[in-house]
Amino acid sequence: MTRPVNLAIIGLTMLSAWLIIHPVESLLADFSFALRVMSAICIAAAGNVINDYFDRKVDLINKPERTYIDISVKRRVAIASHVLLNFVGIIAGWMGCRNGHGLWLICPCLTLAILWWYSAVLKRKFLSGNISVALCTAMVPLWAVCDILNKSILIAVLFAFATTLLREIVKDAEDEIGDKTLGYDTLAVRLGSEKTRVMLQRMTLIIMGLCLILLAIYGETMQRIFFGLIMAELIVFLIHLKQSMHPQDFSKPSRTLKIIMLSGVLLLPWVFG
Repeated sequence: MTRPVNLAIIGLTMLSAWLIIHPVESLLADFSFALRVMSAICIAAAGNVINDYFDRKVDLINKPERTYIDISVKRRVAIASHVLLNFVGIIAGWMGCRNGHGLWLICPCLTLAILWWYSAVLKRKFLSGNISVALCTAMVPLWAVCDILNKSILIAVLFAFATTLLREIVKDAEDEIGDKTLGYDTLAVRLGSEKTRVMLQRMTLIIMGLCLILLAIYGETMQRIFFGLIMAELIVFLIHLKQSMHPQDFSKPSRTLKIIMLSGVLLLPWVFG
């Protein structure tokens, strides 16, 4: 239910953003950063649990092999886990942000509220759920560094938002059958697989255009290699997307996007740090 791979990516994203600003040797001395990572992971895990809780019926259709609520986990255990994880996440977040600007103290509560609203309501609404999850993901690198912002961090934010938005729409395309059965108004349900695929292709081309602009702005070799690699991976994603004619076909582009996200996260501190 907690999706440990996704939680590991969140932790790596925060570490990468932190390493853009700080030297690696100071990592062990920054206890507040460790608390912020704990906070983000706990709140994300709680969000995953409550998402499975609300999505039990649709998951039985879309992915019965990965449905846990009322099968291997009782509902009251899921709710108790959700509450406990959120409690730990909020306390760790407040402690981790107490030395920064007061604005960052609302991040744990804001993220918690958005994830609950997403699971209960927004996921069923046209594009609202996709954008809300992308915004929460985009906050992760900001949360890692708190008051310190620069162009490299903003690139990390943009990268997190764009790739997450793409992946959320791809996941909805995968789940089109179950979502349609239960009356969800997702992009895939409204437009169908073919038009959703075209929309994803256009969005990917826009992201590639942004990569070209950044290639022109950043002149260092490693930075150009980074944006070139992201563009090459996006071309692979487009190839897989072109082959996706039915909901079950979208699993391959979904995995490709996860690889793009992971490679970007791992390379960011070495390229921009």
